Amino acid sequence: SDVGAALFSVITLVLSLIVAVLKYESRSRDLFHSFRAIQKVSSEAEVWQVRGGKLATQHDCLNLNASYQDALDKSENHTPLDFYRAMTIREGDNEARDRKLQNEARFRQGLLTALPILITLASLLWLGKIALDLLR
Repeated sequence: SDVGAALFSVITLVLSLIVAVLKYESRSRDLFHSFRAIQKVSSEAEVWQVRGGKLATQHDCLNLNASYQDALDKSENHTPLDFYRAMTIREGDNEARDRKLQNEARFRQGLLTALPILITLASLLWLGKIALDLLR
């Protein structure tokens, strides 16, 4: 059981490092702020639509566009994996290369998503086995 506890501690450490590297907390906060900035622009545009689509001035329209562009500049962009997963496969000489990049991106994204889950499940199964051995 001592070896099991030590290995479980190492696995827990690895999982915490994976989560830290992925920066879920800070990315979540950044995405929320990005969403709110774009939502404010959208709300302002909706107010103008309620007024019959009439803008107060051209200056107001330019300010709204500038606010929108600022919000886009501050938002998190997609990762290269997202790009390759979403790209359109070109025909001809590039088709094999594009398919390879797309398949690699799908595999890597799937592995990145599944790795913490697989480690957690393996740890739980292993702890269950240790518990059963202790009960015998």
